[in-house]
Amino acid sequence: MQLQKLLYMLHARYYALTGQLLIEERFERWKYGPVLLVIHEYFKSYGEKPITSFALIGNDVLFVDEYKNNDFKEALDFVWQKHGGKSGQELSFITHLPGTAWHNANARADIFLRDEEIKQDGEDKSSIFNI
Repeated sequence: MQLQKLLYMLHARYYALTGQLLIEERFERWKYGPVLLVIHEYFKSYGEKPITSFALIGNDVLFVDEYKNNDFKEALDFVWQKHGGKSGQELSFITHLPGTAWHNANARADIFLRDEEIKQDGEDKSSIFNI
């Protein structure tokens, strides 16, 4: 759960900074917050144990050189400073706050979160970064 929420927050922050999606797959509205299905499927066997492997999609492993992408580094540092030490449950609480993309999708009973609302979640003034 912690990985899912931190990825969501990184995606939202990057999107707010650049206007570009960091992750092409759409975030789904699940009970405990935003979820990327491919990440869930790959890492679900770990349960609550630490993740000790890389995700392989086919034969590919993707690496990001944060020092060659200043926007990515800024987004990653921002999210990690604000939320890196929080548990999955704490992060889930944050993504459920009124006005968040998850909260709005839940109110509409939508399966997917809306990109524009995700972008709003990534802004400095958003509730997910003021906790």
